[in-house]
Amino acid sequence: MNRLLTRLLAPLLCITGLGLTQHAQAQTGYVPVAVTGFTADVVANGTGPVSSSTTADVDGGPVNGRFAFMAPTFVNPIGNRPFVSLPATGLIPSATTSGLSFQLASYTGNNSLRIAGTGTGSLTLATPQSAGSVYLLATSGNGASTATFTVTFTDQTTQVFAGQNIDDWYGGHPVVVRGIGRVNYDDNSIDNNSTEPRLYQLKLSLAPGNYAKVIQSIGVNKTSTAGTLNVMAVSLSPTCTGTPTAGVAHASVTVACAATSPTLSLTGKTVGEGIGYQWQASTNNGTTWSNISGATDTTFTVSNLTVTTQYRAQVTCLATNLSTISTPVTVTVTIVAPTFATLPFLESF
Repeated sequence: MNRLLTRLLAPLLCITGLGLTQHAQAQTGYVPVAVTGFTADVVANGTGPVSSSTTADVDGGPVNGRFAFMAPTFVNPIGNRPFVSLPATGLIPSATTSGLSFQLASYTGNNSLRIAGTGTGSLTLATPQSAGSVYLLATSGNGASTATFTVTFTDQTTQVFAGQNIDDWYGGHPVVVRGIGRVNYDDNSIDNNSTEPRLYQLKLSLAPGNYAKVIQSIGVNKTSTAGTLNVMAVSLSPTCTGTPTAGVAHASVTVACAATSPTLSLTGKTVGEGIGYQWQASTNNGTTWSNISGATDTTFTVSNLTVTTQYRAQVTCLATNLSTISTPVTVTVTIVAPTFATLPFLESF
């Protein structure tokens, strides 16, 4: 006997359209700044014993167990040169944060704010300027250091960052550069270590109320007796100062099944410190918009979208409270009626 079996071939057909891939954004314009206030020269350079071109070691170790950094020009008394060293130009890009770099002071003069044990110091900007964050290039020898950093503005107000930790120059993080070698301060022997020691970055994020202020100096109060702290450079991350650019909204999926979860992103937006984001949604073709709770980052993933919705982002400069709105993107929810086919089915008795 032949029986007909009706089989469902497509319970739910959903046509899915992929959104545009997000283009790379311009990185924040990090700015290395010249400062005064360095107290020691911890980088050996030129020909001769380490002590002839430096004023102190990096780590504060015991005699015959203390070390300094090296410039590529260093030649010890028996004619050996380093295979690894600090860069000739003194410009060091961060291995942790893309676009961030630090400019060391001259290897022939003081190049470190060095504090052994408890103590204080200060680095003054040669050209005071505003920023969203202050980045310090630092390391600690013979153990980690703990310090309080105070950013002082030209109006004499301050912002304090207490209890900041700077790791020992071996094995710590967040790394700016590592594998720069070292030289024994007393016997002038070169250690060409290609993985250690390390320099680290410390980020001091300013409060939005301080974005428009001008930074005059960064004070350092080393509160731990352990470790020898070296602060060797300063970079700033500028904050927005006017009306930002919101750019264009994109979705990872623009035509989708019900209960899909597209990821929203922006291209062409202003990138930097002190910028706030608020994603908004409209289900009536842009007539009215409402803020999406918790959607305050540069990207946002929608959870279980069930109706066609437009999305856009409000981008605000927190220092000026000026905002712009991105070009919106529409995510269309499409459900196509199921299709059926009748297939012959032979059943024998």
